[in-house]
Amino acid sequence: MKDVAAALFGRKAASGARWAASGATALAAVLLLAPAAQAALGYEPAASNPTIELHGEVAHGVAIDQVSQRIYVAELTASTAAKAPGQVEQLESNGMPTAASPFKAASAASFSGVAVNPLTQGIYASEFIIVTPFGNFGSSAIHLFSSAGALGLKFGVNNTAGTPTQIATDSSGEVYYPSDANNSVQVFNTSGALQETITCAACPGGSFETPVSVAIDADDNLYVVDVGLDMVIKLTQPGLGYSFDSVLQSGRVAGAVGVDPSDNTVFVGVLSEDQGYHVIAYDSSGAQFDDFGGNLFGSPPFGLLTAGQIAVNVTTDKVYISDPGAEVLRVFEKVTSNPPTATTDPATSVGQIVARLNATVNPRFHGLTDCHFEYTDQVDFEANAYANASDVPCSSLPGGSDPTPVIAQLSALEPDTTYRFRLVAANNAGSVNGSDRAFTTLPLVPATVTTEAAEKVTQATATLKGKVNPHGGTATACHFDYGPSAPLAFSAPCDEVVGPVTNDVAQSRQVSGLTASTTYHYQLVVTTNAGTVKGDEEEFTTLPPPPSVTTGAASAVGQSVATIAGTIDPNGAASTCQFEYGPSTAYGTVVPCPLDPGDGDSAVAQQVTLSGLSSSTTYHYRLVGSNPGGTTKGLDSSFTTSSPPPPASVPEQPAQPAPPAATPPKALKCKKGFRKKKVRGKVKCVKKAKKKPKRRRR
Repeated sequence: MKDVAAALFGRKAASGARWAASGATALAAVLLLAPAAQAALGYEPAASNPTIELHGEVAHGVAIDQVSQRIYVAELTASTAAKAPGQVEQLESNGMPTAASPFKAASAASFSGVAVNPLTQGIYASEFIIVTPFGNFGSSAIHLFSSAGALGLKFGVNNTAGTPTQIATDSSGEVYYPSDANNSVQVFNTSGALQETITCAACPGGSFETPVSVAIDADDNLYVVDVGLDMVIKLTQPGLGYSFDSVLQSGRVAGAVGVDPSDNTVFVGVLSEDQGYHVIAYDSSGAQFDDFGGNLFGSPPFGLLTAGQIAVNVTTDKVYISDPGAEVLRVFEKVTSNPPTATTDPATSVGQIVARLNATVNPRFHGLTDCHFEYTDQVDFEANAYANASDVPCSSLPGGSDPTPVIAQLSALEPDTTYRFRLVAANNAGSVNGSDRAFTTLPLVPATVTTEAAEKVTQATATLKGKVNPHGGTATACHFDYGPSAPLAFSAPCDEVVGPVTNDVAQSRQVSGLTASTTYHYQLVVTTNAGTVKGDEEEFTTLPPPPSVTTGAASAVGQSVATIAGTIDPNGAASTCQFEYGPSTAYGTVVPCPLDPGDGDSAVAQQVTLSGLSSSTTYHYRLVGSNPGGTTKGLDSSFTTSSPPPPASVPEQPAQPAPPAATPPKALKCKKGFRKKKVRGKVKCVKKAKKKPKRRRR
């Protein structure tokens, strides 16, 4: 593979000739053109084809072959869902993939950086180690491809796992690799041999810490983004090696650097809260002349280390920036930039000494370099306009191309005074003033403070209530003072912030650590710019402790009766009590105590006799006491009713002989001429009567 690399890549000429080797003649003519004036120039999305769709994921490094104008994009993975390795896309200048695209390594590799050898049009692709929950994958290496996608030499480099890098080449084809593992930038020749290790010992704070992105201009000046130092450092090569020249940028959260070799413009990608990822352009002297791309880019998927990288086509002056948050390549072109537009809006939240100033600004694609409000009182305005005005910065410096609200808070104003104000906004193309507006602060009036009845009072806590109307004043203190007597020794801050409003603001605060059965006094106290006002004093009394209850032993337990007992201490509050009993701990039956427990501080004995109980049954019972401080349930106790007595025994009787069997009476038989007849209850035989002869009729 070294032989293939030697055939593809030439060594650096001893004379250090720049951009003038074979295959780069046409490019040299372009580079000799005089740079255009930067005065009102800037960069905006290209009028045609402002985005190029990419076919892999987490696009990072970008490079341009200045001869063929082909575009190369390094992508960490072809597909995260498929867990596919990385690739390098080769695109025509119109954004269409070539027939050879994408380029892939023989083994799984995640590519983060890409650069073009200007002498051979060969491609360097830097691989980095992917860190996953399942382990690390890949290696730190640089792969060489031909412009047709043929894989050539691979040589090792040294970097911390999980740190993607963007690489660069100089005019002789040597490749520059930022190594955070070595705290340096390493320079390799086309055969992969280490030529130089640049540590920048003279850099502010010492050597490099976490270099991640490098770029080389037409004079072989080296620019290094170090995310550990949060700097962009320029190094020059006055002799045999590189040495520190200057800090181009510091403290702006830079993640990428690129150059336009035609005029040595330097582009730095930064991440900010106001604009998200955007790009700042510097001329060759290091002076900023544009800030573009704000609010256009997606959020880098893995933070600053995966921020989009930058490359420039010297023929078209188009700037190509990867957008891994949207999986596109964004294209910007050089234009005559315009100042922002600014509209001053009415002031709001106007109080006695405060006000909120409002405006709308459209950056028109270029980040604001200044945004502030000017304000002065009416008397001074009539005499001097804004010549003596005070300034207050806008709350943010927006980017993008949409009208965006901006605000500023004013304080320490004079009550009952008219003020004039306007917005001033600027970008690198110029400054504009918004229209003039006026507002009048409210008159000086003390707050109205009302103390209200306390709520949720317990033995140890209470919620204090009140309300305040500051009448537009600015509250500097709001608290409840409380205690058992004057002076009120305790204080608790209000829960709600009191703004410069003209309406009542409800206030409440729970206080704790109170003493039971104690009367407390309290009041709401509010201080504004107009003075301190105390609300009327109110009072509340904490609840007493609940009664102390003891369940006693049962006595006189019989088959159907039992006497249960206990004691109740009212603890100083009028109390009531009752016995609960039943065949289980669910009880079910309630019997009031026979004696009034009263409101004393000593135990009062209670006793009640239960009747109608079932024999041989276990009963549970307890004494329960209540007062305004709560209810106390005594411990469960139980008894078992006795069983009924067994029935009386009956003595056995001796066996008696059976009585003789009765002789049945003989049947009565009557003689001839006699018949049976019942006479005086007895049946007897009586003589039959003779029949009388029948008489004949005459």
